Amino acid sequence: MTTPIEDWVAVAELANAYYRAMYAGDDEVLRRLFDARAPVVGTAMGNHLAMSLDTFIERSVASRRTHGEAASRIEGMQIVGDTAQATVGGRYRELWFTDTLMMVRRPEGWLIDAKTFFTDGPSPERDAGPAEDGDVAAVAAKGEAYYRAMFEGDETALKRLFTYDAPIVGTMDGDFIWDSRDAFIEETKSLVGQHGEATSRIDALQVRGDTALVTVGGRYWKRWFTDQLAMVRGDDGWMIHAKSFHAHPAEQD
Repeated sequence: MTTPIEDWVAVAELANAYYRAMYAGDDEVLRRLFDARAPVVGTAMGNHLAMSLDTFIERSVASRRTHGEAASRIEGMQIVGDTAQATVGGRYRELWFTDTLMMVRRPEGWLIDAKTFFTDGPSPERDAGPAEDGDVAAVAAKGEAYYRAMFEGDETALKRLFTYDAPIVGTMDGDFIWDSRDAFIEETKSLVGQHGEATSRIDALQVRGDTALVTVGGRYWKRWFTDQLAMVRGDDGWMIHAKSFHAHPAEQD
Protein backbone atom coordinates (compact mmCIF):
# COMPACT_ATOMS: atom_id res chain seq x y z
CA MET A 1 0.00 0.00 0.00
CA THR A 2 1.43 3.36 -1.09
CA THR A 3 0.91 6.27 1.30
CA PRO A 4 0.49 9.72 -0.30
CA ILE A 5 3.04 12.31 0.80
CA GLU A 6 0.13 14.50 1.92
CA ASP A 7 -0.70 11.94 4.63
CA TRP A 8 2.86 11.93 5.98
CA VAL A 9 2.81 15.73 6.10
CA ALA A 10 -0.60 15.84 7.82
CA VAL A 11 0.37 13.27 10.48
CA ALA A 12 3.68 15.03 11.18
CA GLU A 13 1.91 18.39 11.47
CA LEU A 14 -0.59 16.90 13.92
CA ALA A 15 2.22 15.42 16.02
CA ASN A 16 4.09 18.73 16.11
CA ALA A 17 0.90 20.66 16.92
CA TYR A 18 0.26 18.23 19.78
CA TYR A 19 3.62 18.94 21.42
CA ARG A 20 3.31 22.71 21.01
CA ALA A 21 -0.21 22.71 22.50
CA MET A 22 0.79 20.45 25.41
CA TYR A 23 3.87 22.56 26.17
CA ALA A 24 1.80 25.76 26.07
CA GLY A 25 -1.11 24.27 28.02
CA ASP A 26 -3.45 25.32 25.21
CA ASP A 27 -6.83 23.86 26.19
CA GLU A 28 -8.60 24.87 22.98
CA VAL A 29 -6.02 23.44 20.59
CA LEU A 30 -5.63 20.16 22.51
CA ARG A 31 -9.40 19.61 22.32
CA ARG A 32 -9.25 20.13 18.55
CA LEU A 33 -6.44 17.59 18.15
CA PHE A 34 -7.90 14.74 20.26
CA ASP A 35 -11.12 12.77 20.14
CA ALA A 36 -12.91 13.65 23.39
CA ARG A 37 -13.00 9.94 24.35
CA ALA A 38 -9.25 9.38 23.97
CA PRO A 39 -7.50 7.64 26.89
CA VAL A 40 -4.12 8.92 28.11
CA VAL A 41 -2.08 6.17 29.78
CA GLY A 42 1.55 5.60 30.69
CA THR A 43 4.26 5.60 33.34
CA ALA A 44 6.18 8.53 34.79
CA MET A 45 9.15 7.91 37.06
CA GLY A 46 7.86 4.42 37.82
CA ASN A 47 4.27 5.49 38.52
CA HIS A 48 1.47 4.08 36.36
CA LEU A 49 -1.02 6.78 35.35
CA ALA A 50 -4.32 6.48 33.47
CA MET A 51 -6.50 9.52 32.87
CA SER A 52 -9.24 10.97 30.72
CA LEU A 53 -8.53 13.60 28.10
CA ASP A 54 -10.08 16.24 30.38
CA THR A 55 -7.68 15.36 33.19
CA PHE A 56 -4.69 15.40 30.84
CA ILE A 57 -5.66 18.84 29.54
CA GLU A 58 -6.22 20.17 33.06
CA ARG A 59 -2.74 18.95 34.03
CA SER A 60 -1.23 20.55 30.92
CA VAL A 61 -2.89 23.89 31.68
CA ALA A 62 -1.75 23.74 35.32
CA SER A 63 1.83 22.95 34.22
CA ARG A 64 2.37 26.03 32.05
CA ARG A 65 5.87 27.52 32.34
CA THR A 66 7.21 24.56 34.35
CA HIS A 67 8.84 22.64 31.50
CA GLY A 68 12.18 24.29 30.86
CA GLU A 69 13.26 25.00 27.30
CA ALA A 70 10.92 23.66 24.61
CA ALA A 71 12.48 20.73 22.75
CA SER A 72 10.82 17.97 20.75
CA ARG A 73 11.36 15.55 17.90
CA ILE A 74 9.38 12.98 15.94
CA GLU A 75 11.05 9.65 16.65
CA GLY A 76 8.89 7.49 14.39
CA MET A 77 5.78 7.42 12.22
CA GLN A 78 3.71 4.68 10.65
CA ILE A 79 0.69 5.06 8.36
CA VAL A 80 -1.55 2.24 7.16
CA GLY A 81 -4.60 3.38 5.24
CA ASP A 82 -6.66 5.59 7.54
CA THR A 83 -4.63 4.78 10.68
CA ALA A 84 -1.38 6.32 11.85
CA GLN A 85 0.98 6.29 14.81
CA ALA A 86 3.52 8.96 15.69
CA THR A 87 6.14 8.71 18.43
CA VAL A 88 7.03 12.14 19.81
CA GLY A 89 9.88 12.83 22.19
CA GLY A 90 9.79 16.11 24.08
CA ARG A 91 10.57 18.05 27.23
CA TYR A 92 7.63 18.48 29.59
CA ARG A 93 7.69 19.29 33.31
CA GLU A 94 11.51 19.30 33.03
CA LEU A 95 11.47 15.60 32.11
CA TRP A 96 11.92 13.95 28.72
CA PHE A 97 8.74 12.14 27.67
CA THR A 98 8.27 9.66 24.85
CA ASP A 99 4.64 9.81 23.72
CA THR A 100 2.97 7.51 21.20
CA LEU A 101 -0.07 9.00 19.48
CA MET A 102 -2.60 6.65 17.85
CA MET A 103 -4.53 8.44 15.09
CA VAL A 104 -7.43 7.59 12.79
CA ARG A 105 -8.67 9.68 9.87
CA ARG A 106 -12.29 10.81 9.74
CA PRO A 107 -13.99 12.65 6.87
CA GLU A 108 -12.93 15.90 8.55
CA GLY A 109 -9.29 14.81 8.95
CA TRP A 110 -6.90 13.09 11.37
CA LEU A 111 -7.52 13.06 15.14
CA ILE A 112 -5.61 11.52 18.06
CA ASP A 113 -7.62 8.62 19.52
CA ALA A 114 -5.21 7.47 22.24
CA LYS A 115 -1.93 8.52 23.80
CA THR A 116 0.60 6.45 25.72
CA PHE A 117 3.62 7.98 27.43
CA PHE A 118 6.82 7.11 29.27
CA THR A 119 9.46 9.04 31.18
CA ASP A 120 12.18 8.00 33.58
CA GLY A 121 14.20 11.20 33.76
CA PRO A 122 15.31 14.42 32.06
CA SER A 123 17.67 12.96 29.46
CA PRO A 124 16.50 12.66 25.84
CA GLU A 125 19.20 10.06 25.18
CA ARG A 126 17.85 7.26 27.35
CA ASP A 127 16.09 5.57 24.42
CA ALA A 128 19.24 5.30 22.33
CA GLY A 129 19.76 1.62 23.11
CA PRO A 130 17.65 -1.29 21.89
CA ALA A 131 14.75 -2.65 23.91
CA GLU A 132 15.44 -5.60 26.17
CA ASP A 133 14.98 -8.93 24.39
CA GLY A 134 12.60 -10.10 27.11
CA ASP A 135 10.35 -7.07 26.58
CA VAL A 136 10.29 -7.57 22.82
CA ALA A 137 9.41 -11.25 23.23
CA ALA A 138 6.68 -10.50 25.79
CA VAL A 139 5.09 -7.81 23.62
CA ALA A 140 5.25 -10.01 20.50
CA ALA A 141 3.61 -12.84 22.44
CA LYS A 142 0.77 -10.47 23.43
CA GLY A 143 0.28 -9.54 19.78
CA GLU A 144 0.11 -13.19 18.75
CA ALA A 145 -2.25 -14.04 21.62
CA TYR A 146 -4.48 -11.13 20.59
CA TYR A 147 -4.92 -12.49 17.07
CA ARG A 148 -5.67 -16.02 18.25
CA ALA A 149 -8.23 -14.79 20.79
CA MET A 150 -9.91 -12.52 18.23
CA PHE A 151 -10.01 -15.25 15.58
CA GLU A 152 -11.48 -17.76 18.05
CA GLY A 153 -13.88 -15.31 19.71
CA ASP A 154 -12.31 -16.10 23.08
CA GLU A 155 -13.97 -13.67 25.48
CA THR A 156 -11.93 -14.68 28.52
CA ALA A 157 -8.61 -14.29 26.72
CA LEU A 158 -9.56 -10.94 25.17
CA LYS A 159 -10.59 -9.57 28.56
CA ARG A 160 -7.19 -10.62 29.93
CA LEU A 161 -5.41 -8.82 27.08
CA PHE A 162 -7.38 -5.53 26.96
CA THR A 163 -8.14 -3.04 29.69
CA TYR A 164 -11.88 -2.65 30.25
CA ASP A 165 -11.97 0.87 28.79
CA ALA A 166 -9.76 0.31 25.73
CA PRO A 167 -11.26 1.91 22.60
CA ILE A 168 -11.39 0.04 19.28
CA VAL A 169 -11.09 2.65 16.52
CA GLY A 170 -10.66 2.43 12.77
CA THR A 171 -12.21 2.46 9.33
CA MET A 172 -13.83 -0.17 7.16
CA ASP A 173 -14.70 0.59 3.55
CA GLY A 174 -14.45 4.30 4.33
CA ASP A 175 -16.71 4.21 7.39
CA PHE A 176 -15.29 5.47 10.70
CA ILE A 177 -15.90 3.13 13.66
CA TRP A 178 -15.43 3.67 17.40
CA ASP A 179 -16.33 0.67 19.58
CA SER A 180 -15.89 -0.33 23.19
CA ARG A 181 -13.85 -3.36 24.16
CA ASP A 182 -16.99 -5.28 25.09
CA ALA A 183 -18.72 -4.49 21.79
CA PHE A 184 -15.61 -5.70 19.96
CA ILE A 185 -15.60 -8.93 21.98
CA GLU A 186 -19.26 -9.57 21.14
CA GLU A 187 -18.44 -9.06 17.47
CA THR A 188 -15.62 -11.62 17.60
CA LYS A 189 -17.94 -14.16 19.21
CA SER A 190 -20.59 -13.63 16.53
CA LEU A 191 -18.07 -14.12 13.69
CA VAL A 192 -16.42 -17.38 14.79
CA GLY A 193 -15.98 -19.64 11.77
CA GLN A 194 -16.41 -16.84 9.22
CA HIS A 195 -12.77 -15.81 8.76
CA GLY A 196 -11.29 -18.41 6.46
CA GLU A 197 -7.87 -19.84 7.28
CA ALA A 198 -6.12 -18.39 10.34
CA THR A 199 -3.19 -16.31 9.07
CA SER A 200 -1.35 -13.55 10.92
CA ARG A 201 2.01 -11.86 11.29
CA ILE A 202 3.73 -9.20 13.38
CA ASP A 203 4.39 -6.38 10.92
CA ALA A 204 6.12 -3.98 13.33
CA LEU A 205 7.01 -3.73 17.01
CA GLN A 206 8.26 -0.82 19.11
CA VAL A 207 9.10 -0.81 22.82
CA ARG A 208 9.89 2.45 24.61
CA GLY A 209 10.32 1.97 28.34
CA ASP A 210 6.97 0.79 29.71
CA THR A 211 5.07 1.47 26.48
CA ALA A 212 4.85 -0.59 23.32
CA LEU A 213 3.18 -0.47 19.93
CA VAL A 214 2.58 -3.67 17.98
CA THR A 215 1.25 -3.86 14.42
CA VAL A 216 -0.52 -7.15 13.69
CA GLY A 217 -1.65 -8.16 10.22
CA GLY A 218 -4.18 -10.95 10.00
CA ARG A 219 -7.16 -12.50 8.28
CA TYR A 220 -10.48 -11.74 9.96
CA TRP A 221 -14.00 -11.82 8.55
CA LYS A 222 -12.44 -13.02 5.25
CA ARG A 223 -10.58 -9.69 4.96
CA TRP A 224 -7.01 -8.69 5.71
CA PHE A 225 -6.78 -6.28 8.64
CA THR A 226 -3.84 -4.29 9.94
CA ASP A 227 -4.30 -3.65 13.67
CA GLN A 228 -2.18 -1.42 15.90
CA LEU A 229 -2.14 -2.29 19.59
CA ALA A 230 -1.01 0.38 22.07
CA MET A 231 0.30 -1.30 25.24
CA VAL A 232 1.49 -0.10 28.63
CA ARG A 233 3.22 -2.21 31.28
CA GLY A 234 1.69 -2.01 34.75
CA ASP A 235 1.30 -4.22 37.80
CA ASP A 236 -0.47 -6.84 35.66
CA GLY A 237 2.20 -6.84 32.96
CA TRP A 238 1.65 -5.62 29.41
CA MET A 239 -1.97 -4.65 28.67
CA ILE A 240 -3.61 -3.31 25.50
CA HIS A 241 -5.04 0.15 26.19
CA ALA A 242 -6.20 0.99 22.66
CA LYS A 243 -6.51 -0.63 19.25
CA SER A 244 -6.76 1.00 15.84
CA PHE A 245 -7.49 -0.98 12.70
CA HIS A 246 -7.57 -0.69 8.94
CA ALA A 247 -9.56 -3.13 6.79
CA HIS A 248 -7.86 -3.62 3.44
CA PRO A 249 -9.98 -3.99 0.30
CA ALA A 250 -11.24 -7.54 -0.14
CA GLU A 251 -8.77 -8.36 -2.91
CA GLN A 252 -5.72 -7.17 -0.93
CA ASP A 253 -3.63 -9.06 1.65
